[in-house]
Amino acid sequence: MAFNKFMHPRNIYKEKRPDFKALAVKYEEFREQATQDLTGKVHLDFKKPECHRALMCALLKDDFGLDVQIPLDRLIPAVPQRLNYILWLEDIFGMQKNLKGIDIGTGASCIYPLLGCKTNNWSFLTTEVDEQNLQFARENVTRNGMNEFIEVVHSKSDHVLSEVLSDRPGAYDFCMCNPPFFGSYLEAQGVLSSKSADRPEPMSISTASEVEGIVQGGEVEFVKKMISQSLVLKDKVRVYTSMLGKKSSLQKLKAELVNSQITNFASTEFCQGRTMRWAIAWTFDPTITFPKSAFQQKSKEKPPLSYVIPAGVLDIDYTVTALGRKVKDMLDDLKIGYKHITNTTAELVLHVSAKEIMWTNQRKKRRQNLRASLETEKKVKSDIDDGQGDKDDAENMEDSGVIMEDTDTGNTSDMVNVKETPKSDIKNNYNQDISEAAGANEPENKSALDVVTDAESVAASDIKGIHLLEQTVSPTIPTFCAVSSTRMEKDSSVHAHAMSSCSSADLTEPVESNASCSSTHTVGITVPDMSESKLKSSAIAPVVEGTTEAEFMFKSKLSVKKFSSAIQMEIAWMEGGNRELMHQLLQYFKNKLK
Repeated sequence: MAFNKFMHPRNIYKEKRPDFKALAVKYEEFREQATQDLTGKVHLDFKKPECHRALMCALLKDDFGLDVQIPLDRLIPAVPQRLNYILWLEDIFGMQKNLKGIDIGTGASCIYPLLGCKTNNWSFLTTEVDEQNLQFARENVTRNGMNEFIEVVHSKSDHVLSEVLSDRPGAYDFCMCNPPFFGSYLEAQGVLSSKSADRPEPMSISTASEVEGIVQGGEVEFVKKMISQSLVLKDKVRVYTSMLGKKSSLQKLKAELVNSQITNFASTEFCQGRTMRWAIAWTFDPTITFPKSAFQQKSKEKPPLSYVIPAGVLDIDYTVTALGRKVKDMLDDLKIGYKHITNTTAELVLHVSAKEIMWTNQRKKRRQNLRASLETEKKVKSDIDDGQGDKDDAENMEDSGVIMEDTDTGNTSDMVNVKETPKSDIKNNYNQDISEAAGANEPENKSALDVVTDAESVAASDIKGIHLLEQTVSPTIPTFCAVSSTRMEKDSSVHAHAMSSCSSADLTEPVESNASCSSTHTVGITVPDMSESKLKSSAIAPVVEGTTEAEFMFKSKLSVKKFSSAIQMEIAWMEGGNRELMHQLLQYFKNKLK
């Protein structure tokens, strides 16, 4: 995979590929290493160190006016990659000039200080542990007339930063580093590599020496030491940075920063050709804001979800207008708000904001609705049967000349007693109680049987709760008491209402006026208030999945537009907390529009 499209936007090699033919004409060393095929195209063999060095020297000379010499047995840097690092530092500091930086392990080429000084007038303190690299670095600085701006010092310990900054006054703006990537010779040779077996072999050769490529613990341990030193040095360096050769090192080093309670840090990618490198940066300066790389920005821009709506769906016209209208109706059903952006015969574009999740578990909701419908039908049928049973019970009670009374114990399974009462009193009291509870203006001489018959028709209209309250009755009619108790248990909601309070308007007056809540009550009929206001107040509010009014699950751009000879729906992410919800919404549309 070529990564040039993710190269830093200001990198001159992103749009301008090196012209090998022109370089061969201008520079003799390059011409000696180049080959030309029958078509006249010039090539380099990157398996040869000489070709690497010839290209590096030619690019630095041609594009930056730098004259650099390095040996073949030391690391030969790739110019586009090193330029990416300098450009990233420019982004961090807002293109500031005259910055002071530290280059840890500058190498024989001393390429970072030379590029930084040439392009931005930066000054550098550079360190190197290898004697040969140290000599070549100093010669390259002198050859380019930059001794005033670049100081090359010999480092002798692993704690490079602490060593070079201990006796130097003032602060530096940044430090940069290209540490040894590997922890052992076997890892450097790829024996311990985690690369997949089908990954192709590198197209070029590495010329790095052992001291440049291998260090105890690899790049992770090297940078961890930098982090440890930074905790002591703090603001002596505003921004600490290092390049990394392995992506797996990023997470380990970020975890180390978190454990060290360093909160302001960032990472980036250096993309060029077929090679990618990573970099990490951290700071104790709260004014520093780290930029995002082009690779990070592009990777987050995911393509929109799309669905080609089949023709003939829902028996409506196969046009953007008709299908768009249907889509908006579906959004209304789902309680998803939308705003028109474009509304033409060729394209409909909406900004949608979902505040509730109404499009998931559709099959489950259909089953619940069906189950609720069957339960309602069963309940209505049960109420009708209860009304017929109450009618029969009233007839038996009238014929027997007894009245049922219950001590208010709150338990329908308590023992029931029955006591005899004159039949004339039973009929008069019973008719009066039924008339008052039902709210009907019935004449006093109307029989209890007629009133109960009327109550049956009311019960058939979904009015529940015609029940006989049992209390303190003598055991002369146990069968009737059992019937009454069973029926009260069948409708627990009305029973609870009837037994809740002695002061309830649904209960008749007690026989003894001074009786407490547990006193004896005559038989009464409970008819709930079925007025519109009562129904609204007692209705159970539906439980709706989603968020509060002020929140939203996600926002996206939904479009219905012509796509060749078909019509396509697209949903593009805008913002929110969960992209998966957008996938679920598209699946809902697919199920409805097929």
